[in-house]
Amino acid sequence: MDSLLKKLIYQVFADEFISYIDLSQLEPEKPLLQKNPLIKRKEQSMKNKKTLAPTDERLLALFYDCLENLKYDLCDSANNLVFGEGNANADIMVIGEAPGADEDAQGRPFVGRAGQFFTQTLNKFGVKREEIYIANILKHRPPNNRNPLPPEIAVCTPYLEKQIEIVNPKLIITLGNFATQFILSTNVGITKLRGTLQESRFGKVFPTLHPSAIIRGAYPKSLFEDDIKAALQHAGYQISE
Repeated sequence: MDSLLKKLIYQVFADEFISYIDLSQLEPEKPLLQKNPLIKRKEQSMKNKKTLAPTDERLLALFYDCLENLKYDLCDSANNLVFGEGNANADIMVIGEAPGADEDAQGRPFVGRAGQFFTQTLNKFGVKREEIYIANILKHRPPNNRNPLPPEIAVCTPYLEKQIEIVNPKLIITLGNFATQFILSTNVGITKLRGTLQESRFGKVFPTLHPSAIIRGAYPKSLFEDDIKAALQHAGYQISE
């Protein structure tokens, strides 16, 4: 890690949990995770040579391993790795499906319309985005925002599992079907599971709808807000009525 840290170029934002690094300055290290044989690997061709990296050393090591060794077809079509961001010691970890166009452009999870709505919902209950940790099932945007494919999920989720292990949250909030079904190892749909406290191999889980479904008008805004409020309370947050 010493040689890596010496070459990091940080441009720190007001958010203390996030910074930019110059990827061209990094050198290969031994991968932390075994490569998944299911997906054809190609050289990662990032069009944008800057992406978000964590400041926590454990997450930074995992980030660099992911950047260097996660090789699959989405690397060719995506602009950026969207690793995840937030508080490495968060009580709550939020897991979504996959990056969209805005996330792909910025290298950050949940920064588009759905992400902004999610952040506004947190703020409504007195919680800042920087207090939690946010990641996705997939680390790259699928073309045309299509659903994740099983081999893509298989190759990305070992990194997600390691993120969960490092952050060790009190509660995981899953957004939508793909995140919920992976974390809970179930085929039950989100409409049946949303708003309920579940147990999983990762600990306590609170599934809810993906905020994009609320943005599209498929479900009322109040339904999502009620779920987030309940999830925060399960994690120990004191929410005023």
